[in-house]
Amino acid sequence: MASYLTNVTKTFQKLTVNCTLRLHPTLIGDLHEGLAKTPVLIANTSRNTNFFNKLPAYDLWKGITSVSNAGKKRGRGKNVSKSKIKDLNRGQLIGIGKANIVWPGLSAPIIRGKELVERQKLPEDSEREKRLIQLRDQMGTYKRVKLSPIERGWSGSKMPGRSIGPPDPVGEDTFDGFDTKVLELKTVFNMKGNFGRKRQLSVLVVTGNQNGLAGFAMGKAQDARTAMRKAKNRAGQKLVDIKLFRNHTVCHDFFHCVWSDKDIRFTETRRIWFSLSQSD
Repeated sequence: MASYLTNVTKTFQKLTVNCTLRLHPTLIGDLHEGLAKTPVLIANTSRNTNFFNKLPAYDLWKGITSVSNAGKKRGRGKNVSKSKIKDLNRGQLIGIGKANIVWPGLSAPIIRGKELVERQKLPEDSEREKRLIQLRDQMGTYKRVKLSPIERGWSGSKMPGRSIGPPDPVGEDTFDGFDTKVLELKTVFNMKGNFGRKRQLSVLVVTGNQNGLAGFAMGKAQDARTAMRKAKNRAGQKLVDIKLFRNHTVCHDFFHCVWSDKDIRFTETRRIWFSLSQSD
């Protein structure tokens, strides 16, 4: 209130019609003497939110490690991945910090047996900082999983050529003896009117029981696991009976061209049996 009256007085001094019509200095002196005797509550405005405590940890790390779309087109950020983003909250519990204090209801129960737990300070844990540093150092390291030659596909450790198991059962019907192979895994984009470029993963799989039943399908999703599950289940619902020969070959028709001496071409249809095993 006192600061408000002071601002009003200064405003009256500025609002002058001419040079002689000003606020009398005696009035100003009496006002200052009255303010000096009255206790004044001074409030300082403070801003408690800033860039670091307004955004979550994921957005802060993304601002450091991510690259814009224009930068990706120019070949920047090739070594940037999610493995470099560290979760600094990992290993930390609410109520347990550098000052080792027991907080009832937060880091300890309120009642233990028949006794009421009181707040108390415990000896400082010297190993806590070492454990946190060791845990954070292990986050950035990524060790590629080594697969046996039988489990890996034709593209090394990537998904194309690898087995993802049989389709999920439908009700009481199960796919016993079936196995699913991934043929293609790629990233596709679809332009939306409200979201812009929508990124998805497209998966092409084939499933079969190695006894004449086989089917293939495609699946799309935001992540690879969901896309493979969709494609696998769709392929199990689109099975086709394929004729076999000697229990391990596939038959189909083809056109064979025969040339004579007078350059007259004769086309005939023949049936050929390829030695293509169901397990290949």
